[in-house]
Amino acid sequence: MNIKKIKFEPLLKEIYRLSKKVSADLPFHATGIEKQLQEALSYEFRKAAKSIEAVREFYAEIYYKDFPVKDYRPDFMIFPDKNWSLDNTLIVETKFGSLKELASGREELFRYLYSAQQSSIKELRNANMGILIWWESMGTDMPPGGSKADRDTLLDIDTAEYIPGEFKVVVELWAIEDSKRKKFKKILSLI
Repeated sequence: MNIKKIKFEPLLKEIYRLSKKVSADLPFHATGIEKQLQEALSYEFRKAAKSIEAVREFYAEIYYKDFPVKDYRPDFMIFPDKNWSLDNTLIVETKFGSLKELASGREELFRYLYSAQQSSIKELRNANMGILIWWESMGTDMPPGGSKADRDTLLDIDTAEYIPGEFKVVVELWAIEDSKRKKFKKILSLI
């Protein structure tokens, strides 16, 4: 069994559990947009029995060689934490939407991990693993109103119950696989 997988499994399971919790609770309060899911997750990280000390939108830079060309703000940074047996910083990227967003989230995470090696911040420079959290968007049973049949159905509704769909959640742990920081390996995936 992969040592990294064993070491990080408790943290990933907790992040997955909390991500599922916000995906089930938040749609009653908001439309499930990525930013609101992040904010709710940040709250859950702090309130968990074993808290996850994550910093939201930590300022960092993307480099070309040793020259900063763009700033970025990963959705979360989890710095070394003895409570979770973390020796290095984890970069966390979140996405909400279709499978296309899952793909773009991975690409964004990989760019952050690649560029981190040139950061002026030691804790970020040592980051060699990252987490992607993806919430899949799903519609409700309410007719969208685009067709005549939808229009008639909407106009005839006398009572309704709002039961939003629970978003599918994927949490992935990725590690840098080579010294050039251009190859990545998925260590653990929870669906």
